Amino acid sequence: MPKPLLRLLAGLAFGREVDNGAVVTEGIERIGAQDIAYASEFGYRIKLVGSAIETDKGVEQRVQPCLVPQSSVIGGVGGVFNAVFVEGDNVGEANFVGRGAGDGPTDSAVAADIIDIAIVLRQPVFSVPAEDLKPAKASPMSDHEGPYYLRLQVLDEPGVMAGITVILGEADVSIDSIIQRGRAPGEPVPIVILTHDTKEGVMMEALERLKAHPAMQEDPRLIRIENF
Repeated sequence: MPKPLLRLLAGLAFGREVDNGAVVTEGIERIGAQDIAYASEFGYRIKLVGSAIETDKGVEQRVQPCLVPQSSVIGGVGGVFNAVFVEGDNVGEANFVGRGAGDGPTDSAVAADIIDIAIVLRQPVFSVPAEDLKPAKASPMSDHEGPYYLRLQVLDEPGVMAGITVILGEADVSIDSIIQRGRAPGEPVPIVILTHDTKEGVMMEALERLKAHPAMQEDPRLIRIENF
């Protein structure tokens, strides 16, 4: 989902002007086949997710790859299908799934845009004229809280796993699950960790300490988990 589209959806959802520059974006270039396989073992799929959430600090906006449950609506979409998950104060949770590509869906979307342009002459799309929208304060990403997927490539040496758990423990990062298989003394091996809910700022501090660990063979791979 591109940043401008997320910004428009956030504006519609919250009735305020959202700063396009405040949208945190991250691509899929660092996602590897190992990550897809490990995510599947944990019961997740990796999807590029656009998310806008109103918090007590402001509006948090992100476009990032995330682990989502295989059994969820978003986890089950593929091909030309898109899914939108909405949670409202009174309506609760609602899911919308439809085709996002192809001649028919594109024609329908263009026609809908033309109709919206005509309607806006009589009724503002955002309930008020766009120029009257009040700016929305951006919620800092460091305040985001949720579980994380962490893949480490380390030398298989005595004490490495203990050192990793000490770093995470000292940062107050609680471990939910770990995958560590086989032995290859002196060779690089993967360690995959799922955490419990953790603040982003805390997770990033722990990540910097992990990068400095002498057994680390490459930068840790971090993916956020969204349990829609």
